[in-house]
Amino acid sequence: MLHQPYAFEAVTHGYLYQQTGKKEKCLVHRIINVESLWSKNYSLWYFKPPGLCSTIWYNHPQVGRYKSHCFYQPTAQTRENVYTIF
Repeated sequence: MLHQPYAFEAVTHGYLYQQTGKKEKCLVHRIINVESLWSKNYSLWYFKPPGLCSTIWYNHPQVGRYKSHCFYQPTAQTRENVYTIF
């Protein structure tokens, strides 16, 4: 999926293969040390809207925002359907 057309900006623009910078390495160390800056539990969907994040997206509540991306948590019924498909 990573290399599907337009799936990830890093692949499309060639950022995926660039050398890692000091800022990115620092961020990785913060994440490894279990630093969490925003709520992401059970988020199945995220996207970057052209403006502000909606509090509800397809009946799913917003659980966080990181930079320009909005994260949404599925309802209990949706989780049950998604997790029992496989």
